Amino acid sequence: PMLPSSRTPPAGAFAPSKNYGNCNACDKCSTSEAFINDCHNAVDKFIDNEGYINHTRKTAGDCYADWTCEGEYRSKLGKDIKNIFNYGVFQGAGCQACGQWYLMDDSNCHGTIQAVGC
Repeated sequence: PMLPSSRTPPAGAFAPSKNYGNCNACDKCSTSEAFINDCHNAVDKFIDNEGYINHTRKTAGDCYADWTCEGEYRSKLGKDIKNIFNYGVFQGAGCQACGQWYLMDDSNCHGTIQAVGC
């Protein structure tokens, strides 16, 4: 489901002055409603109160949400990962579907939304 753009991000979801993103995509990415829904559904597969460490990929249809951490403090809760995708990639970077968001903190984490096969 698409998030209304008027929603205010929760505190700490992203700090535009520190964190950054882009809408880089391969040629398999699409702006069709079905593909965009697949991407949101992939993000929604992260479980709110489950901790994720290092690398996790969730796939829905033709889209995947990939979460990777390479620094200290690598464990993030699913609800925080979802916030980073929703408020970082979709709102902060302004991506409709495919894109990335980087956390510039000690976790060295980043999320990628991309088409399957890219």
